[in-house]
Amino acid sequence: MWVSLLESFNGIPLQVWREWEWDAQLFSDAAGSSGFGLYWEGRWCAEEWPQEWKQGGRSIAFLEFVPLIVAVCLWGAELSHSLVLFRVDNLAVVQTVNRQSAREAGLLQLLRVFVLQCLRNDIQFSAKHVPGVHNDIADALSRSQWERFHGLTTGPNERGPIVNHPLALSGRFVAYVVMAVHAKNV
Repeated sequence: MWVSLLESFNGIPLQVWREWEWDAQLFSDAAGSSGFGLYWEGRWCAEEWPQEWKQGGRSIAFLEFVPLIVAVCLWGAELSHSLVLFRVDNLAVVQTVNRQSAREAGLLQLLRVFVLQCLRNDIQFSAKHVPGVHNDIADALSRSQWERFHGLTTGPNERGPIVNHPLALSGRFVAYVVMAVHAKNV
């Protein structure tokens, strides 16, 4: 991971750590049989899981972690030089992010991808548990409940361009995550 970071380091030092006053709070959710949702100050992203993911074989913690990677890939440039709080309704993911360690091999590989993207964008991060009943917007997105989503939000909402994004979940992003999970140098 460090070799990859050093190869792409632009020479600009990371900002000095300061007291945790969050520049951004992102809410995420994953539904094992549906997909995931992300919400950040009017911006949102939602995608269904690939069919093979819906059929099982991946832990809910793994699925709940994927949206965090999508967030830093999708909005990394906008979040650059920021303190970001990820609001997640899965305690295992909260602990993984905050401890920067995981026992589950697949989750550890996702953590490495996440940390590398945060380092590349100079994003300082933490995670905090949000009870599922208070994570309504991300939950509605993860389940493709569009009427519920629009009822919970006010004003204009800007959908994240996941479909046109180079790491779109519909194939290329999945390949990226799978490659990262199986990569030896990540």
